[in-house]
Amino acid sequence: MTALLFLSMVFGLIIAIWLKRRYRLKIPVTLDFGLVACAVLFMRFSHDFAGAAKGLIMAQCLIPASYIDAKTHEIPNWVHVILLLDGLIKINVAEAAVGLLIISVPCLLISRLTKGGIGGGDIKLLAACGFVLGAAGIVYGTAVGMTLFCAIHIRSLFKRSKQKPRYPLAPCLSAGCFFVYVFI
Repeated sequence: MTALLFLSMVFGLIIAIWLKRRYRLKIPVTLDFGLVACAVLFMRFSHDFAGAAKGLIMAQCLIPASYIDAKTHEIPNWVHVILLLDGLIKINVAEAAVGLLIISVPCLLISRLTKGGIGGGDIKLLAACGFVLGAAGIVYGTAVGMTLFCAIHIRSLFKRSKQKPRYPLAPCLSAGCFFVYVFI
């Protein structure tokens, strides 16, 4: 477990340095979130090495994805690929396949039928997290994430603006999915 914690901290430090250079981040906020995620996962999965490893990889992907989405309204494709590979740890194939499709397909259909709304990166993030969490996990994670999103942005709905505001969804979805992974 100690080796896993060390590798996670090294990976988190590398990501924090990359984000600092790429996005001119002054304080490595992502590193702080990574350390908190490590502590929470090690308390929850103290006797389950594979569960802790899966959660750490997930956290180390969701944290930079959230930061990048908040800054640029884009989620890099490497996040989705690593999350899909992470889903192979302790995989239940049927559960992972249903989780991959159960939320992402309806969101994809809604985004195609409407203009704007949820973006492609958010849909791919939901699909990848669904592969990791399974069907029930992604439904709960999306519900928690969207509740958090609404709680944060409800006030801005009542403001009149000439431009349609754009809100990053990945930070809320990431928090919801991580919460569900740890506590459900």
